[in-house]
Amino acid sequence: MGDAGTLVPIDGGRISGDGMSVREGRVVAVIQGQWAAEASQALQLRYTNGGIQPVRVELAPLRLRRGGEEAALWSVSDMAGVNRSDGRTDNDVPPVLYDAGSATTAPTLTVPAKDERSLAIGFANFTGKERIRAGDIVRLDLPMPGRTHHIRFRAE
Repeated sequence: MGDAGTLVPIDGGRISGDGMSVREGRVVAVIQGQWAAEASQALQLRYTNGGIQPVRVELAPLRLRRGGEEAALWSVSDMAGVNRSDGRTDNDVPPVLYDAGSATTAPTLTVPAKDERSLAIGFANFTGKERIRAGDIVRLDLPMPGRTHHIRFRAE
């Protein structure tokens, strides 16, 4: 047991090798996550819109919870076009859509028709005295068009 690892999906969607996938109408979200006892919790989230109209996703309901504690949303970055392995430096830094230090509410994300949006999401550590550790169960409140889904992960 270390002090960092993967957030392994338990329930709330379809578990696959890519993480957890959730469908709401023509929109699919795929989520993967990591945890760290002494740092922030991180998620990679990809929304894919299979419809013929753009969809809007209000990111304000995005929450990460453990029991009665909540890890505050720290940042949301748009990963479209980011490639840190191609030798270029002009596409290494993703645009920040939300930063807890300068914004008051999480943004609304528009996913174009027949397209996808990939996000890097950071949460602060949990508010209680106990740091996250292997075996803990956390719940992600995942905003989708029309409703919020609840996904549980186990820290491994």
